Parts: sequence; C-alpha cells; structure tokens
Amino acid sequence: MADVPTTPQTEPGIQYVGPENRVTWVEPPYQLRKYEPLRERYSLIRNGIDPDEHARQQAEKRKRQAAEEGDDEDSNGGNAPPAKRVHKTRSIQRQKRMERAKRPPVKKAHNYTPDYRFYLKGGDVYFVIEDTIFCVHKKKLTSSGGYLKDILDGGLVLAPEEVIRGRPVFHLDILGITLRQFRFFLAHLYRTIMIRQILPSGKPLLYFEAALEVLAASVRLDHHEAREAAIEGLETLFPTKGVPVIFKPAISGLRNKEEEQNFYRIFPLQALPVIQEYWVPAMLPMAYYHAAQLSREDLLNGVKVGDKLIKMDRSFAEVALKGHETLKVDRDTLLFKWLHDLVEGELKLGPRKVIPTCVDQNMRGNLACFPFLQRLLNQSNENLYIHGTNSLEGFTDKAKEIIAEHLCYHCLEHVLMQADRCLAASWWNLPKCFGLQPWEVLQKWQKSLAEGFTGNYN
Repeated sequence: MADVPTTPQTEPGIQYVGPENRVTWVEPPYQLRKYEPLRERYSLIRNGIDPDEHARQQAEKRKRQAAEEGDDEDSNGGNAPPAKRVHKTRSIQRQKRMERAKRPPVKKAHNYTPDYRFYLKGGDVYFVIEDTIFCVHKKKLTSSGGYLKDILDGGLVLAPEEVIRGRPVFHLDILGITLRQFRFFLAHLYRTIMIRQILPSGKPLLYFEAALEVLAASVRLDHHEAREAAIEGLETLFPTKGVPVIFKPAISGLRNKEEEQNFYRIFPLQALPVIQEYWVPAMLPMAYYHAAQLSREDLLNGVKVGDKLIKMDRSFAEVALKGHETLKVDRDTLLFKWLHDLVEGELKLGPRKVIPTCVDQNMRGNLACFPFLQRLLNQSNENLYIHGTNSLEGFTDKAKEIIAEHLCYHCLEHVLMQADRCLAASWWNLPKCFGLQPWEVLQKWQKSLAEGFTGNYN
C-alpha cells in the first residue's frame, strides 16, 4: 500500500514566512498559558514595537519604582531574584476575604433599613416611617403638590428631626401613614404602577390593592391628584353615577380561578372601611351592596385567605345584613316589576299578545310572546331566581339574544325598555336600602370634599 503524503504541520506561535521573513501567528489548537508570552510578543511586533527594547524599558521602570519604595536590588544585597508571578487562585481570594473580615466595620450613615423600592440614587430628601428610610427626589415631590410640597418648600412647619449626609430627614409616623401606603403612593407618583387602565378588549383593568392604599395615603398627605386617580380606579367596582355596568372588571394580580373567587369574597370587606374612613360618601351604597352579596358567615366572621383573616367592623356587617333583606324585596318588586306587570299586573294583555302591536305568532318553542313570559315568571319563582339579592342585574348580551328568539320584534323592544326602567328605579333606591342619603346628596358631599382638596372652600 502506497504511503499517503501528509501536509507538514506548522508549530503554533510566531512564524516567519517567505524570503522577507513576514511575521505571522499560528493559533494553537486550544488555549495554553505557555503561549501567552509569544502572543504578547507578536502583538508588539504587529504594532511596530521592538519586543526586546520594550522588555528592557519595562524592567528599568520596575527598578525605578522599587528604588522609590526603598526596595531596590542594592538595598537587598544586589542580584535579587525576580519576583515570582502570583496568580489569583481560590486560596488567594479566600485569604483576601479573611483579611477584609478582620477590618473594622465601616460606620453607616444611619441605622435605618433602606426601602427596597424607593431608596433611589440621586435622591436628596429622606423620609422615615417606622424603621424604614426612603430616599427620593425633592423636585418630584414639590412638583406634584400636596402636603409634602408644603413642608419641603417651608410653607408648613415640620422641621427635620435629623440630617444625613447634609440632607433633611422627615419622620412621617406623626401623620399616621403606614409604610405600605407611602410605598404605593410613591409608586403612583413615579408612575411605576397604573391604578386603572383599559385593555385592548375594552374592559378596564384595576389594581385594586393600589387603589385603596393610594386613597388612604392621598388623604393623609392632602394630595388631590393621587386621590382623584384612586377614586377613578375604584369607580370601576363602586360606580357613583348611572346604572353600573353588568360585567366584572379585570383585577390585576389574580393568577387563577381560586384567587378570583377569593377576591370577590374579600374585596367588600377591605373596601368598605376604607371608603368610610377616607371620605368617599358616593361610593358607600355600592360598597354596602357588594358586602350584602356575601354570606352571613363571611360578614360576621370574616374570610381567611392563607394565614390572614380579612374582617371588617361588626357595625358595617350589621348594616350590610339589614340591606341584604331589603335587596331581596327590591329585586322582586322593582327589578322584575316589568315581568309581574306584563304577566299578571295592570299591563296584562294576553292570551297571546304582550302588547297591542304584537305580531301574534309562535316563536321558538312553539310559544307566542305572552305564554313565553308566563313560563319565564313561573320558572323564576320556582327556582327562586327572582328572590335573590342582586337587585342591579340587567340583561347581558347573551340574555338579550335568548329573549329575542322567543319574542317578536315589537314585544322585545317593549320588554327591554320596561326592564331598563325598572333597573334604573332599583338603582335610585339603592342608598335607601342601607339607610343612606339619596344619590344626589351623596354626590354633592363628595363633590364638596373634592373641591376642599383643591383649596376651593366656597
């Protein structure tokens, strides 16, 4: 078998090629420390520097530095061996850590715990709540207005109790604001959270937890813009004008069905005391309304979520329980008054027509319009659907589609008009169910409070 000619292999490192001895570099098959000096030498040659002359200059420089430090060869007896290059291995790093541990601790500027979100770089004013310190920007606070602007501009006397790094420190515990409230307030101020936003589907997305905390903080800090933002968000669940929407808003932070179910059991217990304490009177009817939808056990004993028990004061629970019974009556006599009137009341026509203009023909199910409404009323009484507590339940789009299949056009239009009229009557009667003033009075009170926050006391 003939020998196969092989290509001569070139030694890695610096190679001189051609009659002109052109310098080239042959890369080693893998990284080896022994090639590092050759790689440095090749780099110097490529940059037009004589490697030998460069090494001589570096040696002279090291000798001069050693002489300046009193550690030259003459002071050591001459002919001192060159220092061995020490590579930083794990043992060296461990030794350095041990040396650092022996050093005395650096004196801290303060003994507070920096807030994990708002101890900001470039902050020029400090606020302390409990044992936590916030470092934020004075310009951000003064431009937003409110109580903090007044104390930072000197309009109100709240002298800083101490100074850290030449910057004032204000203790806010005297205002009664909690750590959590102030953190949410700053998050809203710095726009790191959105209390309310509209999803692409058109449904609102509410950050309920933030809305409550920002509302409480804004009242204590006399901050009009934050208060209005919190109220606008809470309007999603506790509307104050007109008939409420029939769909549930999306709630930020709910990860699964169980958390969603727990939320609708606890949010009235959380919101009602806050709405009462921080002066949002126009939201009280809907807050009590949502509380009245809960069971008696949840109202009196609270709801346990994890290790935390969510419970409100018994006085709120008693009002909600009284309203619970009144809402049952309103659902039957107000919300579904249209059905009673058309089937067995003063507007009854029959036996096939609901109204005089009815086309009088069988619809789906081989029933005319009036017999269909009769069957609807009988079934609603049998399954106790009419006797619930949801006195603000209007027709959904799906319900309108089903009714449209069983009623002629003229009867459908009349039924929807009467149902809307009864829903409006139930809405206007809502404050009375909980012993509150009418809607007009509550809205007037809330408007006057809002004007007070802006400084308009007329």
